[in-house]
Amino acid sequence: MPNKSIKLKINTKKLNLKSDKNGIATYKFKTVKKSKSYKIKITASYSLTGKTFKTSKSVTVGSTPKNNNTNNPKPGPSLKTNKTDIDKVTDYYKNTNYNIVSIDSKYICYWNLKIGNDKAYNPYIQYSYDVTVNKSGAISKKYIKFSEKSSSDILLIGEKFDSKLNKYLSYKDSRCQVNHSDIKTLVKKIISSNVKGELNSSSKGKAIFEWIRNNVKYKGYECSHFKAVKVINRITTLKGRENANCADQSILLVSMLRTVGIPAYFENWANCQFARTRGGHVWVQAYISNTIKYKLDTTSSRNSFGIINSWKKGNRLWFSESLSRLYLSLW
Repeated sequence: MPNKSIKLKINTKKLNLKSDKNGIATYKFKTVKKSKSYKIKITASYSLTGKTFKTSKSVTVGSTPKNNNTNNPKPGPSLKTNKTDIDKVTDYYKNTNYNIVSIDSKYICYWNLKIGNDKAYNPYIQYSYDVTVNKSGAISKKYIKFSEKSSSDILLIGEKFDSKLNKYLSYKDSRCQVNHSDIKTLVKKIISSNVKGELNSSSKGKAIFEWIRNNVKYKGYECSHFKAVKVINRITTLKGRENANCADQSILLVSMLRTVGIPAYFENWANCQFARTRGGHVWVQAYISNTIKYKLDTTSSRNSFGIINSWKKGNRLWFSESLSRLYLSLW
């Protein structure tokens, strides 16, 4: 109503306003930070023909998401904050009245790749969430996707694996040197030089496998005698000479795979048929997904990622996350 006196209460602040000729009363609400949103409660009252009318409403003022169901990437929270999926999505929806019911999440890491709107983030992590939300009792589905700029640490981020594979991912000892600083430095160099695009267990595992197969020369001796880092050092100090047997090559391979988030374990077999002899042999199984494993044997150029051609048949003795039962004195 025009030219009407109105009593206004914003949170705890009381105001006396008057509507203009169009029946609109205006009050400018100043926020501390323009980028921050504020939720306020407004109560308005006015008198008409001896009766007082009152109405209240909670509103959000300030910055709000322009589109909560978007496919356009935007900077997101950093992995370094160790935020959970629910934290990240809650941050995204913090300026709305949505209540999150459930989240189906996925993230993909990219290296040395520039596509579309993500060209400003290289390397980057792309997050996507299928979110079920409740707004005033109405259940609906939302899809959000955003990207964040990353660093070379992205090369060490693994995919999400079932918890039952944890022992094949985190186990380490004096020789299987998972997350050793020298191992981290080397795998970053290998992957950054050989992988372009999506960083997953297959692309990273293949780069590491091929590097060991092409750079570590086979040396025949029984059991294990070297730490993973020692095998790396022998490549430099013994150029052109034999470096490590199947057990110690496998120790290096497992150390590197686990460091970049790929579950892997040791296989110990007997009576394996090689071209000119039979004998015991150690090799590796690595998980590319929760249900798919690849056989890896770096001791021969005849072998490729997931395929062993240098021997056949044989009898499995045991498999384990540790090769410690074959450890002999360090050389």
